[in-house]
Amino acid sequence: MNNTIIIAQRAYDCTSVSVNNISRACKEIQEFSLHCNNITELCNSMDTPTICNVLSLLLAGNLSLVKDLSLGKRTELEDAFQILLSDILLNAKKCGIMAQRIGEMTARAKK
Repeated sequence: MNNTIIIAQRAYDCTSVSVNNISRACKEIQEFSLHCNNITELCNSMDTPTICNVLSLLLAGNLSLVKDLSLGKRTELEDAFQILLSDILLNAKKCGIMAQRIGEMTARAKK
């Protein structure tokens, strides 16, 4: 993943969000995600401060960007959230497919 998102006229580099950052962000959205079927529903179920928290956790691994992100419009925040989450899910799917193929290649036939 190699994206740059712009929120409140500031650019944020989204190159390879770490697993630790993803884990921290997931803890923040855990209660919301239980009742949502897709990314749009998840985004709509969260208030603006929560989206800012999640974006800050994904981008920086902490809440240091929340104040700057809160200056952005709701649509900018939602778009950034959807872009990041879509890329994360796509990469997770690719990793799952690779792991499955490696498992198939290394599986030994029973005799």
